[in-house]
Amino acid sequence: MPKSIALYEDEFCKVTKGEIKLKCYYFPTGQSKRIQLSDIKAIYYDDQTFKKMFGVVKSWGMSLSPIWWASDMGRTLALRENDKYKNVVFDNGSSIKKGCSVADMSAFLRIVRPMLQPDTTISSTIPY
Repeated sequence: MPKSIALYEDEFCKVTKGEIKLKCYYFPTGQSKRIQLSDIKAIYYDDQTFKKMFGVVKSWGMSLSPIWWASDMGRTLALRENDKYKNVVFDNGSSIKKGCSVADMSAFLRIVRPMLQPDTTISSTIPY
């Protein structure tokens, strides 16, 4: 299977075999960030609720947490407080974690989980 075929894709990220692409990651160019699935030590996720995530998330860039967030102007507006949209953080061992939104977390995890290392942590809480 070619690496570029999307196994999961939404407006914020794209998963291909062995890689996650965070769309519109770098400020101000909007270029994507690629993360090798084999490098991921942990995936943390939580609901997109304003009160819960205040100071942790940002629409684009870094907030008070050690997470650089890919662009999603709706992330901090609490417009999507439902079961599907999540804030997701990828820890690949660097001091700056990578964050993005995911539109359908169940579908995302169903695709990503089998491609991760067996000891990769997946937690429904963002610990920062």
